[in-house]
This record gives sequence, structure tokens and C-alpha cells, in this order.
Amino acid sequence: MSRIALMPEELANQIAAGEVVERPASVVKELVENSLDAGAQRIDVDIESGGLALVRITDDGSGMTQEEAELCLLRHATSKLRCAEDLFRLQTMGFRGEAMASIASVSRLTLTTRTKDAVAAYRITTEAGQKKSPSREVGGSVGTQIEVRDLFFNVPARLKFMKTESTESGHIAETLVRLALAFPGVHFKLRHKGKVTLDLPPHKSPVERSRAALASRGKGAGVPTLYLAQASGDGISIEAHLGAPEDATSTPRNVFLLINHRFVRDRALLHAAQAGYGELLERGRYPLLVLHLNLDAATVDVNVHPQKLEVRMASADTVYSLVRTALRNLCVQAPWLVGVAAPAQRYVVGGSGLAQEARPAYGGEGGDTMFGFAGSDTLYGGTEGVASTILDGNEWLLHRGSVGRVVGNGGSVPVITRIGATPPALTPVGAAAQP
Repeated sequence: MSRIALMPEELANQIAAGEVVERPASVVKELVENSLDAGAQRIDVDIESGGLALVRITDDGSGMTQEEAELCLLRHATSKLRCAEDLFRLQTMGFRGEAMASIASVSRLTLTTRTKDAVAAYRITTEAGQKKSPSREVGGSVGTQIEVRDLFFNVPARLKFMKTESTESGHIAETLVRLALAFPGVHFKLRHKGKVTLDLPPHKSPVERSRAALASRGKGAGVPTLYLAQASGDGISIEAHLGAPEDATSTPRNVFLLINHRFVRDRALLHAAQAGYGELLERGRYPLLVLHLNLDAATVDVNVHPQKLEVRMASADTVYSLVRTALRNLCVQAPWLVGVAAPAQRYVVGGSGLAQEARPAYGGEGGDTMFGFAGSDTLYGGTEGVASTILDGNEWLLHRGSVGRVVGNGGSVPVITRIGATPPALTPVGAAAQP
């Protein structure tokens, strides 16, 4: 008797579910991505007991026919791929055809769907992946609703690894925030036990969506101020929404990396973002950042992680360099410092009469301080070796992104005014700094 045999379909589905369905948040992610692929403009998520008792996804997408509804519950059934070449030019969030079958195999699932051309909706009910009854016509709106009840009821070992209700609910909310950042034109709403816990209406501006989405998870921190950086080249476009350096945290929880609308984890890309901030970030700190990358789908392999959280890029080095440069170009301008001035600190070093200002240097590579000879109008140093004659009212340059005041011949001026601006009036050393 052969020792090798085909495993039962039920067992194969449960094994597949172990890779795809880690926790209730995984269910939400997979089903909401299907809703987005169906063109939904509004997606409502209802949960109970942190998603273990109930996850209900309701969308206004294109819906499915009766035949499509029957097929979508089978393993490897998908509308996204027709041939091997399609795998390398994906424009959709889902593509493997595993999620629905995997979720159904470890839950009690009800699917209700209707297309705009149908006179009625179709409903299918399954338990542990097996149909309980044939599909039947029911009333329903255009779109799809999927109810997932009693998740892992037939896999008790998996239930032991679930966290508290609040923790699992938090993971679901975070999943929706990530998707909302990627799709600013879609309305997302989350209810836990009937109470709205997340409501993100559509935004025309991706920056405004970023502000709203980040504020929704800030625990009273308010709406963050974000700054826009953009760059493009070699078929790559970048849009970054940056927080100020003081918004940095000790973990990367506020860094959102989105490649072709897909949230990913990429250590090298995270490092490139940190490098863009340069010395603005202390070692071990991570910025507040929403980074949108759009690349040719043919240059991105998304089929490298069970939960599609990692990708491979053919032009990875180019992407990293472009991200680093885009963020650095914004950071050297220090937009969060405009209108800020700090008192000057003037002192003499040694017997040479060297006057030096003590202040942080922002955006610089070299020239952490500006310096010159006491009593002169000229100070030297700063980013890119700028030599500035700044106090004579004629030739007037500045150290880009500096904080504080530069001290010269009997006075001082703020050093955060943009190059080309009219020099402010001199303020005697020791007087109150003027913004």
C-alpha cells in the first residue's frame, strides 16, 4: 500500500487557511480587497467579539452572477488571472483565488450578491467549506455582502492563539486604515457591536485622507500636520506625506509603505525613508510617513508572501534612491520650521574672535554650524558649503533649513527665511528674537 495519498479536500483547505487566515483581520483584509477589485465606493464592516463571532462585509461593487457566486467558493477560482503572463501585470489586489475557499473552510459563511442587471440577489450558505443548501434567490441591493460567523469553530487549536477582543478589533481597524490610505476615494466604515468605531468618508485629496486616517488612530492626538513630497523618474512616481521630525516614534507603526495601492513591509524601503530625513531623526526613531509608490506592474512581483505583505521590485535600487532624494529635498527646506525663530547664542572660541551660534542644523550634510569672525558681516559654513554675507542688506543668503539666529556686526537675523527673500531688520544681540 502506497504511503503517499491525496489528502482530503477539507484538510487541504484548512492548511491553506492557516497561511491566508491568521486572525479576523486577515478575513477583513481579503474580503475588503475583493470589494475594492469589484469597484466598490462604499464598504461597511460589522464585527462582533473582535471578529471571531462575526465579520460582515457589505459593499456596493459590481456583484456576481449566480454562476460566479458558486465558483468563487472553490479553491483557485478567480476572475483576476487567465494565463501565467497575467501574474506579472497584475492590476488587482487579489489574484490567487484562495481566500474565499480558505475563509469558508474555517467558518460558517453566507454570501449574498447581486449584479445591476439581475432582478434579485443570490444567497449561498456554507459550513466548514461545505454548502448547506443550493443557492437561492433573495432580496438584496446591488453589490455583495459576506457574513463570516464563528471563525475557527472547527479549528480550536487556532482559537487558543487569538488575543483579547479589543486587540483583535484593533488589528481590524488598522487593516482598514491601511486600505483607506491606499484608496482615498472609497468610504470605509467599521462598526463593533453596532457602534461606529471608524468612519472615513471619501477624499479627493490623498493628503487629506492621510490626515483623516492617521487622526482616527491617534487616541486623541488630533489631526497631524503632513507635508507633501513628490518625485518621478524611470517609470516610477512617488508621493510622500511626511510628518515633522518631532512626530517620530520609537517603532515604525506610523510608517505606511504603499506600492501600487498595496500596503507592504520592506526593510530597505524603510531605511531609505529614514535616510531621507537624515540627521533630523535620532538613531532608532521612525518618522510619521505615508509613502505612495506607483510602478509598472510588470516590474513588481507580489506573489512572494502568503498574505501579500512583501513584494520584489526589479528596479529596487532606483526606487530606494528616488525615495531618499524626494524626502531629503523636502526635509532640507524644513517646512515645519517656517515662522520659527530662536534666541541667538553668541560666544567666542579661543583667541581668534570666532563667533559661533549654537543651534540644531536641519537638512544639512556638513556644516552643522555657521561661523565667522566676531565683528564681521560674513559667516561661513552650512549645507553644501554655503558662504553667506547676510548682514549688509545687499548680498544676503542663508543656511537652508537652519533654526535660530545668525549673529553678526552688532545684530542678528533669523536664518529660516527662504533664499531670495528680503532680509529682516537687524535685532541687537541680546534682544528678544523676532519671528
